[in-house]
Amino acid sequence: MGHLAEGMRMVFLDRRYWRYILVPWFWSTAIFISVILIGYFALVPWIQGVIEARLGPSSEATSLLKALVALAYAAIWFFLAGFLFITITSLTSSFLWDDLSQRIEEDITGEPGRKSTLPTGRIVMDSLSRGVFSILIAIASLVCGWILPLVGPVLLAGWLGVLDYTSSSFLRYDRTVGQQWPVAMKMRGWFGFLVGSGLLSLLPLVNVLLLPGLVAGGTVMAVRSGQLGHRGPSSGPGPQ
Repeated sequence: MGHLAEGMRMVFLDRRYWRYILVPWFWSTAIFISVILIGYFALVPWIQGVIEARLGPSSEATSLLKALVALAYAAIWFFLAGFLFITITSLTSSFLWDDLSQRIEEDITGEPGRKSTLPTGRIVMDSLSRGVFSILIAIASLVCGWILPLVGPVLLAGWLGVLDYTSSSFLRYDRTVGQQWPVAMKMRGWFGFLVGSGLLSLLPLVNVLLLPGLVAGGTVMAVRSGQLGHRGPSSGPGPQ
């Protein structure tokens, strides 16, 4: 988990990185909260209305069931929030976090960061394919959770993390998710990163707060692995 720890140290202890994390952090958090709130206002009042129509507005059972519906929604999102977070990250990481990822790469290699030459449509399709894949993994995790509680979901979420938290780095070298798969397990320290990012990604609130560190750690792992096509020096000057 050394790459993950290094990424956390860089973005949270070095103030010079903060300008690269505040705006994407805000948007990631806003999208995450908005999806939860939209789901609440779209579903909970409607279900409560159905209960009220069937049992009557003044029934004690109606009040109890309406309260249980709200609590059930909160409980469901508590367990699904981790994979909602990962899905949002899958869809947005290549757009929101590229500046931070590029700056960290420059810090490590001492070389100017590369820009992707892929057309925007290709990058959008890559993000959408990552989102679909994360939804499939979320469904698999719910099933796996009954067979291997905690371990299964963490490993599945971690595999998504290996792909998504390194996505900005690979896309700058014009390598989409299909081209990440063959080299993902060749990155040194990938399994430790998988376990650490999988666990952190499934912790509600913690995942949102630590998202910049997860992206930074993924970038560190991708760059130091040599899988991007260069082998820069192990350290370099901090951001200017």
